[in-house]
Parts: sequence; structure tokens; C-alpha cells
Amino acid sequence: MRASDGTEVDRWTDRLVVPDYADGGIELGTPRVYRTRSVLEARRFDSGAESTPTVSRRFSRTDRLVIDIPWASVSGAPEVGARLTGRDGTSLTAVSIVSTDAQRARIVLPLLNLAPGTYIVRVDATAGDDRATQQVAFTVSQ
Repeated sequence: MRASDGTEVDRWTDRLVVPDYADGGIELGTPRVYRTRSVLEARRFDSGAESTPTVSRRFSRTDRLVIDIPWASVSGAPEVGARLTGRDGTSLTAVSIVSTDAQRARIVLPLLNLAPGTYIVRVDATAGDDRATQQVAFTVSQ
């Protein structure tokens, strides 16, 4: 920042680390979690209406979660799989990946049949010999 006479008043320097995606590996980005609370919200979201991810990780059993996980891979689209686990890491069930287009994997997870508690969605991606994992933890209340 400079004063009106051109002298430097303040300076702020930050380092930015940018991953090298040219190495052919696979990278999973930060998951975006969207919540739909009603059929109308779900239809609006599914039709492509612009939505804002939620920062909350506490949900009601009547909510439906949509989890988008961006991926980057030089060697093409990865194989992506997901599992729902309990708080202790015990695998409960496989979760279907709705799509892996547009360089993101999308998971749609209705919470209606989950008991109140803490859960983790574990996403594993494989491209050739490279592997990447991302996890999303959340709590289901009544």
C-alpha cells in the first residue's frame, strides 16, 4: 500500500503453494457439502439452480446431502468409490457415486434411514497406480 506521495506505507507477503498436477498423479480437492431440506429444494438443486455449500456438519434425518468432490488427474478420469463408515471407522455400506463428470465426483446421500450419530463418508479415487482419499464427517441429529 502506498501513500499519496508514493512512499510505501504497508506491505503484506504471503506464500502460495501450488501443487504440480503435471506429475500424472491424482488429487482430490476440498469436498463441498450441500443440504436440501425439502422436495422443492431438492428439485431446484437437481435442475442446476445455483446453491451455496453449507458449513454445518450437523444435519437432520429429513435432510438430503449432496457432496461434490473435485478431482484432478492428468491420466484421465479416475475410478471413484465411496463408503459410509461409523465414527470408529467401521464400514457400514457402499455409497453410490452419482457422476464423475466435470472433474468432480457427486454423491447424493439421503439421511432418513440413518440413526442419530456421527458418520464419515470416505471417498477413494484411483488412477493407474496413484490413489487419493478424502473424508467428510457429519452428525445426524433427530
